[in-house]
Amino acid sequence: MGKPSKKFWDQRSRKLNKKHRKKKKRIKYSSKGKKRNESFRQKPDVVFELPENFSFITNLSKTASFVEKTMNKFKRSMPESLFLFDAKNVENATTDAIMYLIALMRNYKETKIKKYNFFGNYPENENAKNVFLESGFLKFVKSTTHKLPENTSKMEILSGNNTDANSAGRMCSFVANKLELKKASINKLYEVIIEMMSNVYYHAYNDNETNMVPEWYMYAEHKEGKVKFLFLDTGLGIGNTVQKHSLYEKVANRIGFGSESRFIKSALNGDFRTQTQKPNHGKGLPFIKEFASSNNIDEFNIISGKGHCMISDSGNIEIDDLQNNVFGTIYSFWISKEEQI
Repeated sequence: MGKPSKKFWDQRSRKLNKKHRKKKKRIKYSSKGKKRNESFRQKPDVVFELPENFSFITNLSKTASFVEKTMNKFKRSMPESLFLFDAKNVENATTDAIMYLIALMRNYKETKIKKYNFFGNYPENENAKNVFLESGFLKFVKSTTHKLPENTSKMEILSGNNTDANSAGRMCSFVANKLELKKASINKLYEVIIEMMSNVYYHAYNDNETNMVPEWYMYAEHKEGKVKFLFLDTGLGIGNTVQKHSLYEKVANRIGFGSESRFIKSALNGDFRTQTQKPNHGKGLPFIKEFASSNNIDEFNIISGKGHCMISDSGNIEIDDLQNNVFGTIYSFWISKEEQI
């Protein structure tokens, strides 16, 4: 056997370096104490204490406030800072907030530019801890906790930055299986998921205007005969992508006094508000509203920027303006078996 060539060693070196870089990017999480995790031996520069009720669904105001304060701290911190996300006092958690926590660590631009480092712990409350573990959180972090057996009632968090027919199909198959529906009966759900995914791609032309790297996260779980569906888009947010019609709207939005909830409601109702000005754009939100108005869709919520809209099965839209900014867009709703989707 001849001596390996220089090309062989160069390729091997590149592979090892690539593997090392990927390993280094993993976020460290522990529930076993300081001795099991090197990061816990270092003193963090900043400690973020997660709210006891860590949920956009049941504790919107405080969770949104936590997110905004965290992002403001990111802006002011020094390069290579070490951040601790302390979740030990969390009593209740929902996966929408966990997805956003993952996005904060992976998608916030300053973390990449300033090379921030993160570590954290799990809640001491077993129920809250299991929400973290069973959601698929372990796929995104380096953890001392062994992966739990697969929970067949939950579809672990999926993520991407473009339309992904395979992931949309997997999610629809999960819903069809749990609700005992024929796959053909969930075509509209598939189209809604593709629409939500495509928003990340189509609004990427304004990527430099947002603090987050555009990406989507999605999750579902089967509970009490229904499926809970969650989707997070870390793009610009609906309020920043809709067209402002009047001078008042433009000025009010610029200085932070515009009602983002009203912009979202207007777009849902079909007003031509796409900033691309292309006639084939701007139809996605009315389509989502039509889907949300179905009898078998309950508690359809959209949280984006400082706007919150709730769509009833009759198509009525209630709005609520938030004090704190939720960057991106969160969709949440329940799917039941009452009718074909």
